Amino acid sequence: MIVNGKNAGYALRDEIFDWQDKLDDLDYSEEGLTELYLLTENILDTLESRLDLSEEFIEEMKAIRQDIDSGDMSDFVKVELPEKSFFDYVNDYANAKKIGDVVQASSLLLYYVKDHISGVDAYISHNRLYIKQKDDTSLSTSIIADLLDIKAKDIDDRNTFELEWSILLNRR
Repeated sequence: MIVNGKNAGYALRDEIFDWQDKLDDLDYSEEGLTELYLLTENILDTLESRLDLSEEFIEEMKAIRQDIDSGDMSDFVKVELPEKSFFDYVNDYANAKKIGDVVQASSLLLYYVKDHISGVDAYISHNRLYIKQKDDTSLSTSIIADLLDIKAKDIDDRNTFELEWSILLNRR
């Protein structure tokens, strides 16, 4: 679809109604703000994916694909990312000011926890990371501390009888 000589994305009627329903169902909370951001990002990604691409761009992408397929990686720079610690991710979260940065930092922190501790649910609420044991997983404050490579004193274990631990997400 071309509008006034410019590329434009489109949305189907049913998609618009679905997005409106999802928007109406969001809770007014910290989690709701994250969901709002993700919904908005999804809508924009959907519209972006439907843009008509210029022939120049398509040809540039074909040339890059041919270089990659032939093994020519000279236009690319290999980057070695240093391994980050648990508190590096906490600091990223604590320093995030924009919604997108908070959502990304939250996702990476939760991924880190779930990657290092199997058999748990993890979520962030009110500036705290909560780790909740599920199933028959054996878990304790010292096990969590060891798996995350942090000190046991950094973990609030007042709710261990409910199989839940929390960590304050302040800059360290």
